[in-house]
Amino acid sequence: MSRSDEKGNVNANAAGTQTNITEGKRIAYTISVAADGPYKDGAAVLAHAIRKAVKDSHYSMELIAMVHPSVTTTHASLTYASWKHLDRDVPLDVKKIKGTYMRKNSAKNGCCDALELIKLHACLLDGYHLLSIWTWTLRFRNLWTHCSIFRT
Repeated sequence: MSRSDEKGNVNANAAGTQTNITEGKRIAYTISVAADGPYKDGAAVLAHAIRKAVKDSHYSMELIAMVHPSVTTTHASLTYASWKHLDRDVPLDVKKIKGTYMRKNSAKNGCCDALELIKLHACLLDGYHLLSIWTWTLRFRNLWTHCSIFRT
């Protein structure tokens, strides 16, 4: 189980003991949740894998879920798995995209069509040394490569 300090920064040590945290250096791991569904334990597994991978990191970490306002039943599961959830809507009107190719393909892409775009809100997060934006195309092998920089 993760712990958080008085500012809400999650300490990555799954054993519950303090690690040597570099002052002011925070990493945000973000996911997007566009709809309610049977994948709730996937968020818990990902949270556990991230905590395990960065347990000896010198940086504090925070798990953040960009959640579409239509999502109603997933909040409790995200909270239980230590994800901080931020309600976010699609950041743009897809119908107003000027390029035909982008307009047509943005509306019918990924698992959730234009709702996939809520992950763009992660780019607006401020105050983090590093942002890791998780998408369905990211493979777990990249997690281990990515996290190796924290152990130096």
